[in-house]
Amino acid sequence: MVDERRLQARLILVLWAVLALWLGYRFWWSNRRWRLIICAVGQGEAILLTRSSTQILIDGGPSGARLLACLRRHLPFWDRTIELVINTHPEEDHFRGLITLLDYYRVNNYFHNGLAKSKSASFQQLKNKLIEHKVCSRKLAAGDRFRISLMDFKVLWPEPSAFSGQNLLPSKFWPGRPNCYQPQLLSMADSVNNYSVVLQLSYGRFRALLTGDIEAEVERLLVWRQQIKPVTMLKLAHHGSATSTTTELLAAAQPQLALISVGAKNRFGHPSPVVLSRLKARKIPWRRTDQQGDLELVISSTSWSEVGQKSWPVGTNF
Repeated sequence: MVDERRLQARLILVLWAVLALWLGYRFWWSNRRWRLIICAVGQGEAILLTRSSTQILIDGGPSGARLLACLRRHLPFWDRTIELVINTHPEEDHFRGLITLLDYYRVNNYFHNGLAKSKSASFQQLKNKLIEHKVCSRKLAAGDRFRISLMDFKVLWPEPSAFSGQNLLPSKFWPGRPNCYQPQLLSMADSVNNYSVVLQLSYGRFRALLTGDIEAEVERLLVWRQQIKPVTMLKLAHHGSATSTTTELLAAAQPQLALISVGAKNRFGHPSPVVLSRLKARKIPWRRTDQQGDLELVISSTSWSEVGQKSWPVGTNF
C-alpha cells in the first residue's frame, strides 16, 4: 500500500513537471513572437505592436472608447503600461483616441513628427495631457533608428528639412528622467498628411511598411530615393485613398499582404476601387478592418501568419 502511494505521488509529480515544462515552452515560444494588430477603430487608424510585456501603439484612432476596446481585446488586464506611443501626424482620426488613453494607461514615451494641428482644441487637449502625465517626448525625422525588444524601427519620412529648416529645441521638464522633454510642436494650418511619420519595421527577415497618410508625391519621392524596399506587409496609406498607394510604391515594396484601416460606409469612399484594382493587378491580397474587424498578424523572425491561419515563410506569396 505504501509503495502504491509513493508510486502515485511520483506519477503526480512527473505529470506536474511535464505540465510545467509544456507551459514554460508555450510561454517562451509566444514571447519570441510579435503580434501586429490593426485595430478596428472606424474611419481612422491605430496600430498595436505587442511582444511579452512590451507594448507599442502607433496612432490612436478617432475614438477613445474604440481604442480602449481594442487594447482590452489584445492586452492582459494587468498590463496598464504602453512603453511607446507614436503619433504619425496630428489629424484627429489618428490622435483623438490618445487623449482618453492617457487617463487609463501609463505611457512612457511619445514620439511625433513635430507638428501641431492649428486651431484644434482636441490637439491642445492631447498636448496638455502629455504634460500633465509627464510623458517624455521626441520628434522623429528621416534617418532616425531605434530598437525595442528586437524590433528595429527605421524612420523614412519626414525629412528634417520638411519644416522650413526650423529647429524645434525641446526643453527638459522632468528632471527625474534623463533626456525627458515636453512636446515642442510647430503649428500648421494646412494638411499634414504629407508630413506623416513613415516607418519601416524589421524583425529578423520580417519587414513591414507603415505609411501614415502620405500621398502620391511623397511615395514617389521615397521610391526615387530607393528608400522603399521589399516588405512582408504594407499598411496602405490614407485608408486606401486614391491619392496614395501608387503603382510605383507597390512595385518597389512588393508586399505579400496589404492591410487597410478604414471605417464602414465612410463618406470618402475609402478604400478607393482604383487602389484595390492596383492591388489586384499585382496579385496582392488585402484585408480591411471595416469587413473583418481587428487585423492581427503573428510574427516570428522567419515567418508570419494571420491568427488561426497557415503560417507563411517571409518572402513567400499566397
